[in-house]
Amino acid sequence: MLRKFIFKNNVTGQEVILPITPEKFTINRGMHIETINLHTIGDYNLVGGRTLFTCKITGILPRQQYPFVFAGSSLNPYEYIYFFQLTSDNKQVCRFAISDTPTIADVYIEDFQYGEQDGTNDVYYTITLRRHMPTSTAVQSTVSGTTISESSS
Repeated sequence: MLRKFIFKNNVTGQEVILPITPEKFTINRGMHIETINLHTIGDYNLVGGRTLFTCKITGILPRQQYPFVFAGSSLNPYEYIYFFQLTSDNKQVCRFAISDTPTIADVYIEDFQYGEQDGTNDVYYTITLRRHMPTSTAVQSTVSGTTISESSS
């Protein structure tokens, strides 16, 4: 099934839809777990808060028309690269969504690798996203300053 990968810069409002459904994406989610050893009892797991979602996407930005390119997509891969570089360099947050999945989140572009490899002028890329969690909603301190909890949103 073809899925659309949509990025919208929260500062500039510019929206980009990847021209081809990426060949691969992986999402990592989890929680912090620390294992401690209690003398005479053994190992014990202390479960902490959740980890922030990360997503790695691998695909192609085409320089030529293929039958699987979304209609209306730019065939200049460097337009997409410019969007990702500018957003990353300016430390701006993007709203990221994958169509027909529950994936929608505000993210930073943590890493962006790209290059040409086969003489077609198509650009192959890997982009790593990390969830953005505003400080005001991510951590809440009590008045005494001794209790810290992560929000559930």
